[in-house]
Amino acid sequence: MPSVNGIDRFEALAEQIVEGAFGKLFRSPLHPSEVMRRLARVMEDGALEQNGHVTFPNCFSVWLSRDDFDALNARQVESPVSEIERWLRFLAEDLSGDFAGPLEVTLRPEDKLRPGDMEVTAARSSANGPSTDTREIEVVASGSAEAKNWALSVGEQLLPLGQPIVRVGRGLENDIILDDSSVSRCHLELRWRQNGYCLTDQGSSNGTEVNGRPIEPGEEVPLLAGDQIRVGGLQVAFDHLD
Repeated sequence: MPSVNGIDRFEALAEQIVEGAFGKLFRSPLHPSEVMRRLARVMEDGALEQNGHVTFPNCFSVWLSRDDFDALNARQVESPVSEIERWLRFLAEDLSGDFAGPLEVTLRPEDKLRPGDMEVTAARSSANGPSTDTREIEVVASGSAEAKNWALSVGEQLLPLGQPIVRVGRGLENDIILDDSSVSRCHLELRWRQNGYCLTDQGSSNGTEVNGRPIEPGEEVPLLAGDQIRVGGLQVAFDHLD
């Protein structure tokens, strides 16, 4: 599968988009590089490897709030799409993979989303089929305002969440880095599901517990405010920010 380091390099380069066509057209609380980060994560999660060859989803939809969508200059709406497609092709090449079919990116308005929020979906289409002939896959990255109200706390240190996927571990490639020898390099992952975060242990060496219950690798556990999480030898609390 694609290396996390490849995704990290892409995320760093995505910052340059703010100086390109996308950044010049996009004027809203939603930073254009954040759109690219979400797309990169969805692309990574939808990757399939067969006989040493990696393919990525090829149909992406970015759902924006009405205000954010209207912030794009309607007469030049293809410019940000072209910019996104250019960077997705760069990422696929950087990760030594290709797309399952012709690359297609669509920006869509969604009245239920608030400014600064977004949802990203990915699908695989047949090699030369129309976009209507797609099989949507279980890859969704949501930017929820509610997700921003949660955090992990280690002692007196507060570690805000807010992203649809939050990787926790000792390695520098994680979103939250816990510098403790008992914590695995890639220890656990938090994913926003509907109205809350769920925790999954990533096959860590010293395990993960939620309220004293050991979590099996790959098991997805919904979290509630006040839950106590043991990450290796560290005690971490899952807190709601009032």
